[in-house]
Amino acid sequence: MEVSNVKSLLDEGYVVLDVREPAEFMLGTIEGALNIPRGILEVAADRQYTGRREELMDRDKKWLLLCASSGRSAMAAAVMQQMGFKNIKNINGGIAAWKAAGLAVKVPPQT
Repeated sequence: MEVSNVKSLLDEGYVVLDVREPAEFMLGTIEGALNIPRGILEVAADRQYTGRREELMDRDKKWLLLCASSGRSAMAAAVMQQMGFKNIKNINGGIAAWKAAGLAVKVPPQT
C-alpha cells in the first residue's frame, strides 16, 4: 500500500503500528502510531501471554504497518495474518517513503 493512500485509510479507522525499535520510533513516526517492535510482536499479540498488549487483542482492528523501509513491516504483516488478524496493510517503503513524499513526521514525547 502506497504512502499516498495512508490518509484515506486512517479516515477509515486504520491505526499505524510502527514495528521499528524504540530508538528509531523516537526519531519520528506517523502521528498517532503505536510502537511495538518487530522482535516482540508475537508475544505482544499473544492472548495467553501475561505481558500482552491490549491494543492487539482485537483481531478485527485495522492496522497499517510501518518500519524503516518496509522489510520488517512486511514480515510483521505475514505473522499477524497467521495469528488471525484480518485487516493488515503494509506501508510500502516505510518511513523513508513517507519522508520522501514530504509527509509530516511526528516526534513522540520523551517519557
